[in-house]
Amino acid sequence: MSGFNKKGQVTFFVILGLILVLLVILFLTLKGYILEDTYTSLKSSLTQLPAEFQPAKNLIEECIQNKAEDAIEYAGLYGGYYTPPTLSSVISVPYYVYNGTNKMPSKSIWEETISKYLEEELEYCIMGQELEGFTFGARKAKASTSISAEKVFLTIDFPVYIAKDEKTYIIRDFKEEIPVRLGAIYLFCDEFSKSEAENSQGMCLSCLTNSAEKYDLNVDMLSHENEVLFTVTDKENKINGKEFEFRFTNSYT
Repeated sequence: MSGFNKKGQVTFFVILGLILVLLVILFLTLKGYILEDTYTSLKSSLTQLPAEFQPAKNLIEECIQNKAEDAIEYAGLYGGYYTPPTLSSVISVPYYVYNGTNKMPSKSIWEETISKYLEEELEYCIMGQELEGFTFGARKAKASTSISAEKVFLTIDFPVYIAKDEKTYIIRDFKEEIPVRLGAIYLFCDEFSKSEAENSQGMCLSCLTNSAEKYDLNVDMLSHENEVLFTVTDKENKINGKEFEFRFTNSYT
């Protein structure tokens, strides 16, 4: 009799185990369908924007372009840095050459500055945005910047939610190409900084003019004691309606 009970108990646990396995399989299958439906719905909201939502999309895109130009202008104002380093002048313009040492940042620092500025400022494209019938929301932006000789390329992942009449659509992938010769300015600064660091006789004026002519740039200088503030101008392109300017300082002993 006890043997029969043991067999019955084993059979019960086997059946229970099979039921649990089937329930797990059913759960995973249903979860897969739910995720697939969610992804399909989200993908549709990302790619299929009705015409009535286009004005809202245009408003966001215009703001992003303006912020991209602001970011490049900011980088030019502070010598490519987001936060001016310790070795900076009294007006927060960084030293590229300090007492014979080359302190110029890498191009990746310039690119990171532009990206960080965008990531911090893009939320203002949503805050206070007004367009009749629409409401806006967004998540944190992530930006990537690439500087070339003639343009600055920006790739921005910025999930923006646009709602109207109980319908919500998402736009998130933005690309900007800003025509400014920041890459040429970088090459000029790099070449001039290296020549100045190697020169022990003070500022090499011929090095400055030769490099400026080579990259077709204008350079203005403002001297104060043993420091020189350089302002490099790209007269071929405008940022925010003005000629783009890039500033850095050198200190000479």
